[in-house]
Amino acid sequence: MSDDHLGGDHDGYDAVTARDIAEFLHHLAELRCAPDGPNPADRAAFLARKAELLTRIAARTARTRRDAYAEQVRQIAADARTAATRARLALLPQQRVGPTPRRTPRAEPDQGGARSEEKSGASSG
Repeated sequence: MSDDHLGGDHDGYDAVTARDIAEFLHHLAELRCAPDGPNPADRAAFLARKAELLTRIAARTARTRRDAYAEQVRQIAADARTAATRARLALLPQQRVGPTPRRTPRAEPDQGGARSEEKSGASSG
């Protein structure tokens, strides 16, 4: 096994290399050094990359271990995928939820008419 390789065959998709981690950390550094902070699209792209990397690590771990650590790695990957999905969905145009606004002004309550005693049919005497 070479020093550039962490956890698997050279031909396996889910084999995570030192290069993968270095590129991921470089991406993180670029986001952190942005003068105004990361924009939402850059943040979503980073979170997707993080989720993909952690999912690959979890897949490899699941094949080599059957313990609490493997479950923890799987949960971390699932949380990363959830965060990536939320960030991606936040980029979509917001859809209005609920009833559409009224096109006509709201009618004013009737100022005339019977008082509540008269409406209810109650009498005072």
